[in-house]
Amino acid sequence: TATATATTPFPSPSPGVDFCMYKELDIVFVIDGSGSVSEQTFNNMKQFVTAFLQVVPLRESELRVSAVLLSGIPETLFGFTTDTQSAINMINDLPYVTQRPSAAASTLEHVADNLLTSQAGYRGSGAVFAVTDGSSQEPAEEVRAAADNIRDANAQIVPIAFPELGNSELSYGLLLDYALSRRDVYSLDKLLASTQQQFQNTLIFNNLCQGVSLSTSSRSVFSSSVSSSASTSVVVPTTLTTSIAPQSSLSSSLIFTSSSSSSILSSTLFPTATFSTSATASLSSTIIPSSSTFASPSPSSS
Repeated sequence: TATATATTPFPSPSPGVDFCMYKELDIVFVIDGSGSVSEQTFNNMKQFVTAFLQVVPLRESELRVSAVLLSGIPETLFGFTTDTQSAINMINDLPYVTQRPSAAASTLEHVADNLLTSQAGYRGSGAVFAVTDGSSQEPAEEVRAAADNIRDANAQIVPIAFPELGNSELSYGLLLDYALSRRDVYSLDKLLASTQQQFQNTLIFNNLCQGVSLSTSSRSVFSSSVSSSASTSVVVPTTLTTSIAPQSSLSSSLIFTSSSSSSILSSTLFPTATFSTSATASLSSTIIPSSSTFASPSPSSS
């Protein structure tokens, strides 16, 4: 069967500045190769993985990736690696095959048993990006049990979802067999239609980053009056979008700087965002130089 080469919607990343401080994380892409997936959608899945690999740096001390094909007989496409180009080549070479059965539970069990283990080199913290419509020929309770086994291995499951064949809406009832919350579900189509900055500020920032973005091109300083009339600055990724993952909230590792430790951030600045009450304001200038790098403030005793 002929293969289609995936093309990324993003330009090659600029060397020098990482988008953020990345976690030490082992990533597994689960690519839905079942018969419910059209050839166009299959190529879109390959495009997503290629785009992901081109904007995220792979390093032994931080991020590594692997991939598994979801089908009647799950298949490990490649184990954990930091070789970006080899991973892209293997994804591009993945052929579209029609009428394969869908065994989501068996595939998730395959991930837990064959990748999220010390024998496979798993370092104990992971993320499984399941690119799928959520459908399976196996019982829903088996899919949920397999997903729980992945979480027991200290790996989160992040569905990158597309509608079932013939439908126009995501099937959250099926996707929540994988994920714990709707806010963990991202739309494949919207991710591919996003800019590189939006892609980073939603999917990458929410799931792979330790703290605030380091890239000057990917952050912005907002100022707002607060109840104490003190000036407050908050460092956030630019153009935070809620259209890709509508339920997502800002990370608790965002840095707040204020001339008053008792300042209250106005809820009108980011009305759809959730700010952690445990975030600790640190004394700082209200204007943050664009060349600065940031680290999460350590909690202060009161």
